[in-house]
Amino acid sequence: MNMLGIEPHSGIHMDQRHGVGTFYTLNSPDFFHERTVQFGTLAGLEAFASCYRFNACWMYPRIGHTLAEIPEETQFLIATDGSAYCLLFPLVDLETRCSLSGSRDAILLVAETGDDDTLVQNPLVLYAIEGTDPYDLIRIAAAELVDRLGTCQLRENKEIPRFADLFGYCTYNAFLADITHDRVVSALESFHQNGLDLGYLVVDAGWQSTQGNYMTTFGADRTKFPAGLRETARAAKEHYGLQELLLWHTYNGYWSGVLPGAMPNYAIERRPYRIPDRIRKLMARIDASEDMAAATAGMNFFPTHIIDEPAGIVTPDYRQFYCDFYSYLRECGVDGSKVDAIAWVECFGQNHGGRVRMMRQVMASIEDTSAQCFGGELISCSCCSNDFLYNTQRACVTRTSIDYFPDIPESHGMHVFTNAHTSFWMGEFILPDWDMFQSGNTAGEFHAMSRAISGGPIYCTDEIGKQRFDILRRVSTPDGRIGRCIVPARITRDTLFVDPARDHAAIKVFSRNHIGYVIGVFNCCHDSDALIHVSGQARVEDVHGIVGEQFHVHSFRKGSLGVYARNGSWPYDLAMMEADLFTLSPIEDGWAVVGLVEKYNPLGFVSSLAYADRTLRLDLLEADTLVLWCEHAPRSVSAPYEYHEKDHLLTIHPHHTTVVVDFAEDSYAE
Repeated sequence: MNMLGIEPHSGIHMDQRHGVGTFYTLNSPDFFHERTVQFGTLAGLEAFASCYRFNACWMYPRIGHTLAEIPEETQFLIATDGSAYCLLFPLVDLETRCSLSGSRDAILLVAETGDDDTLVQNPLVLYAIEGTDPYDLIRIAAAELVDRLGTCQLRENKEIPRFADLFGYCTYNAFLADITHDRVVSALESFHQNGLDLGYLVVDAGWQSTQGNYMTTFGADRTKFPAGLRETARAAKEHYGLQELLLWHTYNGYWSGVLPGAMPNYAIERRPYRIPDRIRKLMARIDASEDMAAATAGMNFFPTHIIDEPAGIVTPDYRQFYCDFYSYLRECGVDGSKVDAIAWVECFGQNHGGRVRMMRQVMASIEDTSAQCFGGELISCSCCSNDFLYNTQRACVTRTSIDYFPDIPESHGMHVFTNAHTSFWMGEFILPDWDMFQSGNTAGEFHAMSRAISGGPIYCTDEIGKQRFDILRRVSTPDGRIGRCIVPARITRDTLFVDPARDHAAIKVFSRNHIGYVIGVFNCCHDSDALIHVSGQARVEDVHGIVGEQFHVHSFRKGSLGVYARNGSWPYDLAMMEADLFTLSPIEDGWAVVGLVEKYNPLGFVSSLAYADRTLRLDLLEADTLVLWCEHAPRSVSAPYEYHEKDHLLTIHPHHTTVVVDFAEDSYAE
């Protein structure tokens, strides 16, 4: 088993340190700040899936079968020869950042520092690992990368922000930049009147005092927030029970940074964007009609309407700036932040030690001050770059796809497809955030179901009055909590190399709860001229590492599907933009907890389970319809119930969030 072959004259050499995987260095006869080498091949390549940047901030997946199909700016690649897997990770060391691309005969590696004066000779450039289990490989690889690089941390060792377990709302798609105090209150009131109190609120772009694309002060725009942020925070928390208020800003304050002279306590340097020639060539391929007038969410690598003016960069670093900024927001009642455009940091390392050093300085400033002022309540956004990923010690919740576009039908399936792939890699280091969605959109349920299994935060961005509360109640509780899966969703082995657009096939992902497991099946195909149905089989063993021998399977769409052994499978058939979630409940001692079946992720709303002396005690996030599979009827239940002997389903209607079921054997019928 040796898929990766290194070109002997490439200058790529195996590092002397050993682990399960292998690290490689680029040994150059001279010093350089950017170099492309033809370094190797993949023997017996049958298929690959890559995560590549089409935009500085975001990635798409690419499924291919030849080396030439590997796109530029590939930051992660998994390949198979039909029996084994090879995972490639272009690296970021102390000064050098690497990416991959393909040619007809070889894989190419680009090593760059982002600064003409930051020169390297022997950088660490690549990590590779091979084996037969892709899920074990990604776990081992992440641990070895963290240990060797010393600049990042595993997700499992990071503290998950409190808001990740609350139901949220973001103002962006509802109001765009026209956000005001009154509109914040109207949003909170709308949810409250419909019996759903928000757990957290993200006030997105539009709240700040700005001049053009520059930030002018820490405070809010007083024409929009006449009484300041403090009054908005007070109203939200005192009148609507909001638990957390997060505010948006970019890594340097606003799109083009801080206006020179506007904030005299800080030295502001106007720096031009440094964009490598190879990236400018990529940008030249984009038709002007596709160069959306968007900041981070356009189809061009950088937004042409922003990069033409220099950015106002705080020097020598951002630490004091962030300390002052976040201290001010904290005093106003703000609890956290959403930091946008982080990947643009790569453009400002010229004459300052390069892009990697610049990213490390910015992220250390953000992470440290967020921890100090907000307890780490942070969303990292527009940062799907390996510069960011391998330079984060604390940042946990991180957006893993381009923005949610409610009015672009073909984007909905691509959104889920993208997150399924980026989460496979990035989910080892961060908690993936699959972005907000609109429940009232035609694809609202499709998105809601994907968020329910994602393992990340769940928040909507509906226009007020257009919410579908039936959908929102299936991911939340009335007091603003969610039933979050405890690990990031992972794409199943049999759909790792499926391209929905080409193959007209479903994407499957799996995750788990404190109790049991969940499989999601999504029809991500789109055709404006035809309705594409997908059908296939879901399997118990789609869940990697599943524990148990027998499982009750519940479909959100169809209800109970019955009991299945480990080798069991069942069919699905989904129309375009349809999905289904299957809950797999291990059967132990004659019973299995199915969960709150009105929810998309029923077992996510079961917070704890205790079983002793044939008595089962369940704690729930909400007193809602609870279903168990029971081989026999129980002797007693602490709430009204019905037992259906034919399908062995016990349906309970609790009045409280604690339910006790007595399975004493003398209750069993002869």
